[in-house]
Amino acid sequence: MQGLRRIPDLRNLNLSFTDCYRITEAGLQSISKAFKSFRFLESICLDLNSCDGMTDERLRSLKFPKTFSSLKNLTLGFCHWDQITNEGLMLINENLKKLTNLQNLNLNFECCEKITDEGLRLINETLKELTLLKSLNLSFSYCREITNEGLKIIVEGMEFLQSVTLNFRNCQITNEGLKCFSQVFKDFASLHRIDLNFTSCSKIDDEGLKNINEALKRLSQLQYLSLNLSYCQAITNQGLKTIVEGIGSITLLKSISLDFSGSEIITDQGLSHLNQGLKRNARLNSIGLTFRACENITDEGLDSLSGTLESFISLQRIKFDLRGCNNITDKGLESLSSALKGSSSLRSLILDFSRCSKLTEECTDIVREELKNLPFLKNADILFE
Repeated sequence: MQGLRRIPDLRNLNLSFTDCYRITEAGLQSISKAFKSFRFLESICLDLNSCDGMTDERLRSLKFPKTFSSLKNLTLGFCHWDQITNEGLMLINENLKKLTNLQNLNLNFECCEKITDEGLRLINETLKELTLLKSLNLSFSYCREITNEGLKIIVEGMEFLQSVTLNFRNCQITNEGLKCFSQVFKDFASLHRIDLNFTSCSKIDDEGLKNINEALKRLSQLQYLSLNLSYCQAITNQGLKTIVEGIGSITLLKSISLDFSGSEIITDQGLSHLNQGLKRNARLNSIGLTFRACENITDEGLDSLSGTLESFISLQRIKFDLRGCNNITDKGLESLSSALKGSSSLRSLILDFSRCSKLTEECTDIVREELKNLPFLKNADILFE
């Protein structure tokens, strides 16, 4: 860290200590001391992910100087700190409150299993003081003590943001928790990007998608939407129909990414609903659809996705991931390939049909060569193995 002190005019700093098992209070004190040398920093990424043995007490040694008031972008990674508690979040908040000009904040607490709803209340209080904040990215994946109440608390602090990313994978979130979005989003006039991850929140079903649907109808300025509801096993075709109704009402939407992987009950009918709904979003230039290991999807469902492509004249990026959908055959793949060859605006293509056991090598070899050689494509990543 001593060498960095010789660059007092530094604007951007990226420090990664992932898997550094021997970082102690002395190491964090050294980082804090080095921070005092930088008067003009605008962006910091401090990655302390998977540093075993880190505790609330050690966090007391990490202190931001007053000169960080000019900081605009901050990323902090505390993934797999299994000893950190709400008290540790309080110490982090004390540092965040000094960042009066902060515009973009990323916090990763994945697998910090001692964090509870009370910790999210502390973060919410800090967000209210960061009046210039525009973008927020929070990950509490696998923090299993977090419930609907914590989700509601954190969402209520975001009404002035332009971009929101929330990862509550494998937390105790249910349909009731998702109501907070429809209740709060009526005040989110400036929100143009949202990314929500509720992977493996097994108590979310079609009723929860109704709550998200109601919220989406209120986001008139939304341009980028990503929803990950993979392995939410209770979601049905009707849930897909519901969610695309809300998506279809967002007239400015440019990019969409949906993930319903691992469903045992979503069928071709669900993809037909998706096809009909997305056709209403004429401005889309990017589509990402993931249905990994959805074994009830067949060639008929793939035909529906192929039909979706005909509706867009400015579609530039496509990602279709149907890895492990074992009822897709050469016929369905050939139909999709034919539709893609007619999408002259396309610039980037990602296809994953790995482990689709009914596809033949002869067909996949032909399709791969045909698509990779399309003259208008700049990037193609096509997987069949």
